[in-house]
Amino acid sequence: ENVVFTGYVKDIVSAYAAGDIFVFPSLSETFGYVVLEALASGKPVIVRDLDVYSWLPKNLVLRARTDENFRKKLKLLIDDAKLRKKLSRMGPEFAKRFEPKKVGRKLVEAFEEILAYN
Repeated sequence: ENVVFTGYVKDIVSAYAAGDIFVFPSLSETFGYVVLEALASGKPVIVRDLDVYSWLPKNLVLRARTDENFRKKLKLLIDDAKLRKKLSRMGPEFAKRFEPKKVGRKLVEAFEEILAYN
């Protein structure tokens, strides 16, 4: 009753603003743009403990392996306002590292390097 499955949302900023905590229990992921979006929105984040998230600092997101772990981490964030605020402050600063122009330049550099081998 406390969860709404919205499907595609055009106004993603408003969608993130509407929530208090971002929980992403996906069993597989390629990079995690939605996690970056949630961090940029200043939401505390809980992700599944997958290798694909190794680039995320351990003190920035909470990680869970099982449904029970997710419940415990979610309860922790609900009960601990200080931790919630700390993670909310850290997220946007971290997400700045992945600004589209910066990422675009790095992709171009990577492609140019790969093409140089041919």
